[in-house]
Amino acid sequence: ADVAAASASSAPSPAPSAAPTSGGSSPLDMLRSVPGIDQLRRQVQSDPSVLPQVLAMLTRQSPALGQWLATHREEFINFINEPVGEGGDGADGAGGGGGG
Repeated sequence: ADVAAASASSAPSPAPSAAPTSGGSSPLDMLRSVPGIDQLRRQVQSDPSVLPQVLAMLTRQSPALGQWLATHREEFINFINEPVGEGGDGADGAGGGGGG
């Protein structure tokens, strides 16, 4: 009896096919389209200890993405460490504060 095939799909997924990376949009493209991802990237850049929480959240949003993250951790870290520039170049520099 082949039981493995039965447990392969347990719940319908909203994404058409998130697993194949050679299709067109890469998992990194999926990451870039996640709402609020730039804010998450800033958070992790300023406090790397929140990375496990971010990974867990992304995995809950998209199990397929979570699988990719688990095997491509270095690519994800590089993505997280990219400069976040969209929508607020001058805004952050204006206030400063808290130098110590």
